Amino acid sequence: HSAGIVAQAIGGGGGNGGAAPALDVGAQITMAVAVGGNGGSGGTAGDVIVGNHGQIATEQADWYGVPAQSMGGGGGSGGASGAETLNVFNSPDVPSVNMTSAVGGNGAQGGNAGDVTVSNDAFVTTRGAGSIGLYAQSVGGGGGNGGDSTATQIAMQSSNVTVSVAVGGTGGPAGTGGNVRLTNDAGAVMTYGQNAIGIFGQSVGGGGGSGGFGTTNTASFLSENKG
Repeated sequence: HSAGIVAQAIGGGGGNGGAAPALDVGAQITMAVAVGGNGGSGGTAGDVIVGNHGQIATEQADWYGVPAQSMGGGGGSGGASGAETLNVFNSPDVPSVNMTSAVGGNGAQGGNAGDVTVSNDAFVTTRGAGSIGLYAQSVGGGGGNGGDSTATQIAMQSSNVTVSVAVGGTGGPAGTGGNVRLTNDAGAVMTYGQNAIGIFGQSVGGGGGSGGFGTTNTASFLSENKG
């Protein structure tokens, strides 16, 4: 995929949040809390400006004459979390507690895209299927996904108090697409081939991230009965 002139600005992707496992094995009172890290925000892309004043010709399929693009970076995903307790013994004479809490990290916002401006006052010719003469696009970065969370309790004997909470992380908001300006003033754009396009301009906002799942699991094998 060759091109006559290529101008591109791309924001870097945000890092993913770290996963968080937590495990507590004990008797009478067991507690585990895990919180996944949040994702990092996507980088903002700069503006792109291209002016063509000379002749450009491409000769193969899917080759572009003047492609210009600004793309915001994708937001990082939140980290997963898992909290687990194993309560091996509870005395009926003392209050027993078994608690787990897991929270997934939040997805981060996608980076915004910059403005894209393309002007042409010369001859641009493409010869090939799927080729585009003048191409300008601004695309916002997608938001990161929220981290999943799982809270698991296992007790050999039932506890007086059991609490299990799992909250999935929220999805990150999307980045916005910038303004796109295409000007063909006193120029000529000619394309030859199936599905070829003379002038293409597009501004697209990114998609928002999905929320994470939250799952709780509780198991108790024996219950204490007082006669």
